[in-house]
Amino acid sequence: MRNNAIGDEWKVVSDNAKDLISKILCPADKRLKAAEILDHPWMKEPGKTDDQPLPVKFGSLKYFRNAEKLKKAALTFIATQCNEEEIGEMSKIFQSLDTNGDGVLTLDELKAGNTSIGKLNKA
Repeated sequence: MRNNAIGDEWKVVSDNAKDLISKILCPADKRLKAAEILDHPWMKEPGKTDDQPLPVKFGSLKYFRNAEKLKKAALTFIATQCNEEEIGEMSKIFQSLDTNGDGVLTLDELKAGNTSIGKLNKA
């Protein structure tokens, strides 16, 4: 992301986080694959968070009254950007991470999955 093309709310977001976001929200032919996302430097900084609190514009998302509409819009956007094979792959990854099968990924499930993938990459 170019600094002159972003709003003030992004100034407190780390360069690594902005880099990852820009490599995920891009045309499909340039988008990182799941394994590449997990290998990104920002993902390799466990426990590291940006020092600044999120600006009001980001925090106001928690007041979004109809979270289901936001979820559906996000899923629709993702689905329109991926082919059936990619959607199937993401579904398998999600199911393997969702160890308790409740359809929601917890931070612990994500951490366990990240650790497992790291071990696979080193093997």
